Amino acid sequence: MQNPPPAASSGPQNDAAVETYTELLEQIVSGQPLASILTAIAELLETQMPDALASILLLSEDGQFLRHGAGPSLPDNYNQAIDGVKIAAGVGSCGNAAATGELTVVEDIQRHPFWREFKHLAHKAGLKSCWSQPILNRDQQVLGTFAIYHRQPQTPSDSELHTLASLSSLTCSAIEHSHLGKRHKLTQILTQHLPVGLIVTDHNHRIVDANPALCQSIGYARHQLIGQTPDLVAPSLDRRQFDRLLTQSRRRGGWHGELLCQRRNTESYVADVRLSQVHNEADELQYALLLISDVSESKRSQETIHYLANYDVLTDLPNRNLFYQNLTKRMEQAHKHQQRFALMLLDLDYFKEINDQLGHEAGDELLIKTGSRLSHCIGEKDILARLGGDEFGILVQQDWIDVAHSVIASISKPCRLRHIHQQRVTASLGVAIYPDHGDTIERLMKAADQAVYGAKGNGRNGYCLFDQQMAEEAREQASLHQELHTALEEEQFELYFQPLIHLRTGMVCQLEALLRWNNPRLGLVAPDRFIPLAEKTGLIRAIGHWVRDAAMRQYQHIEALGCAVPIAVNLSSAELYDDHLAERIIEQQRSHDMPPQALVVEVTESLLIDNKQDTQAFLQQLQQAGICIAIDDFGTGYSSLSYLAAFPVQKLKIDRSFVQQLQQDARKQALVSTMIDLGHALDMEVTAEGIETEQEKQLLLAQGCDIIQGYLISHPLPAAAIEEYLLQIS
Repeated sequence: MQNPPPAASSGPQNDAAVETYTELLEQIVSGQPLASILTAIAELLETQMPDALASILLLSEDGQFLRHGAGPSLPDNYNQAIDGVKIAAGVGSCGNAAATGELTVVEDIQRHPFWREFKHLAHKAGLKSCWSQPILNRDQQVLGTFAIYHRQPQTPSDSELHTLASLSSLTCSAIEHSHLGKRHKLTQILTQHLPVGLIVTDHNHRIVDANPALCQSIGYARHQLIGQTPDLVAPSLDRRQFDRLLTQSRRRGGWHGELLCQRRNTESYVADVRLSQVHNEADELQYALLLISDVSESKRSQETIHYLANYDVLTDLPNRNLFYQNLTKRMEQAHKHQQRFALMLLDLDYFKEINDQLGHEAGDELLIKTGSRLSHCIGEKDILARLGGDEFGILVQQDWIDVAHSVIASISKPCRLRHIHQQRVTASLGVAIYPDHGDTIERLMKAADQAVYGAKGNGRNGYCLFDQQMAEEAREQASLHQELHTALEEEQFELYFQPLIHLRTGMVCQLEALLRWNNPRLGLVAPDRFIPLAEKTGLIRAIGHWVRDAAMRQYQHIEALGCAVPIAVNLSSAELYDDHLAERIIEQQRSHDMPPQALVVEVTESLLIDNKQDTQAFLQQLQQAGICIAIDDFGTGYSSLSYLAAFPVQKLKIDRSFVQQLQQDARKQALVSTMIDLGHALDMEVTAEGIETEQEKQLLLAQGCDIIQGYLISHPLPAAAIEEYLLQIS
């Protein structure tokens, strides 16, 4: 296969490689021995391709054989063995490459027919593959071969082939210069093969040569450049500036920097420029060499990378990374000058619901408009950033109260999304003051974050300044979180069970499993205190799994007693983030040999509304497995008939808030009656929760309610007590 000439970008790819190229050019110019130059070129390849071993063979005087040129990493006995290899088709990789004038790639020496007579030599040297590139001059005459060996079978990549071709061209320059033996013809050779732009000037700073790579890049023909000065290519390189760079180059052994260059069409581009010099026997300047590499694309890439690393693409605001950098600088300045400033964190209220209801495009539009509104609320010295999701950060130098009022007022103005939806959005703003509330980024951010939760706890649509009580509450939450882990490990949780009865028969028809936590430090901890924390920290998944496992074990116990009834377990909305939850529940049920109809999974009405598509698929999986589904706390989530009809639900539980003081409130009676009729119309069994009086029971019986649950029947009981209860009534 014939390798194409290397593209301009296939030369040295980093500063070290370019510097080595420059040094090699200077060695060739100054007439250094060919053997040392070839060794240096071979070592350069091995540096660019760390697993490779390079070999350069040179054409013998009679043109029949290849003689050793360089092989710095190959064993000496191997170099000696291949010294004098015959040039012929099928004679190893190098003999074939020289004979055909084409690249020869042998991926596996031991299996390739070209190496039949030499594979024992390669095996002894630990060589497994060999790719050989013929070294050709401009007339396509073979001057030698450039080979790459590997210690394992290997196929070359495009970049490796380009590197091989590029260094073969440089080797050609060295060989031809050695053959010519005349230094003044060097540039004619070099300029034909160097893959980056090259300008050669004489002692009068006039261009005496330029290679094809440069001409192609800037749009001038070679003859148009000859006799011109370098400022035609780099406008800043007038005679005075060029003299200054030559002085620096002489003093430092070279000059390296970036210059703004210009093409013939007046287009400007950034170039990486390396300047070196060649002196005559009197140590006078004879030539100056300028290696010119177009790095404008690289510069643009760097700018893009910098932008993506420091700015939010959606809002064009600084991101968390840049915000932290600015926060660090602001803290250093404030500490130095003994000043204060405010850190504000802002969350949009119910942003997830807007995303779910109107779509992500509307959510993105809201974030963009929020960023724009916030930018009009702050001063010139204040800093605004989008930290991620719907969270924004603001650094306020002074008058933070005015800024806070302005932010809340601005965000709460109606906002039209997607030219259709008029949306009123509010925000919760947390404020922390440096250094009062924190003297490090971590402490200050934590304080502001706690203040955000304070704003949400105060009803949202407002701001909250951090205070010490928040820190204490946060510490208590952190302690409780750690104790929750311990509770799982030491099985401090316990299930209580509350019976449900059929109104018309009075028989127990179901148990609801209710979680309790026997904390050694706090005693019995109510679920409403630790469940939200478990949901927030992700522990709810492990706790939910434990609850279902314990409930299923309890079913086995009461089944053995002969008084088995279905057991209901509650599901947290946070558990739905587990895409495999349905499979896990079904697997648990089957592993306990529990009939699927004996398991009831209760989900809240709000969960159905907030996650319609995901929840629907999840519930359908459970229904198909035979597991019963119940809607808990019905009436609190503003359901519609379309929502109820969309889900595979068999049971509906009316929230206790509708049952309390039912006999004294005619409107509640009407609402409860409607809910019962609605449930029956959808073929659902209806349960009323929180029944505490006989009057409530009778009213519900008269309205056609199917099942009741509450203290009138029984308080929640521990496992041993519920077993005794069931035995007594059976």
